[in-house]
Amino acid sequence: MFVIFSLVSFRDKQPQNSYGASNSADLLLCRALGLFNLSAQDHFLASSPMICQAHINELLTNWAVGNKHFVRANNSQTKQKEASCSFPSNAFEEAESTFHTYQTNVTSNNLPRLSKVQAEFLLNHYGVFLHVGLRKFKTVSFLI
Repeated sequence: MFVIFSLVSFRDKQPQNSYGASNSADLLLCRALGLFNLSAQDHFLASSPMICQAHINELLTNWAVGNKHFVRANNSQTKQKEASCSFPSNAFEEAESTFHTYQTNVTSNNLPRLSKVQAEFLLNHYGVFLHVGLRKFKTVSFLI
């Protein structure tokens, strides 16, 4: 059975980790559509959009389960593939030199995650859409 839900109903729900999003609808719209601005979200939500259970699971409920959304890299010490920084290494040259020091063999399940503000900044200034909540190296520093 295919079940769909009103996306508006997620405004009243708080995700387990919001990464700076104000509610579950905010986080879903950031991750799925790159809609970071709340007034743009309000305009979109006025059309009563729907979302299916599979996308709720993928983009919200089971986001951190497994490593579906995260890059896996070899750890030179353990010789195992582990979740690592999910920033694309060559996706944005100017931003990479400013924000990202690409390092190999630095992996950890406790890497910090990309916040809503940081993801919005990368999209607006560099045209690079990265999902809120992606793992990043601790050396990533934002000027915002």
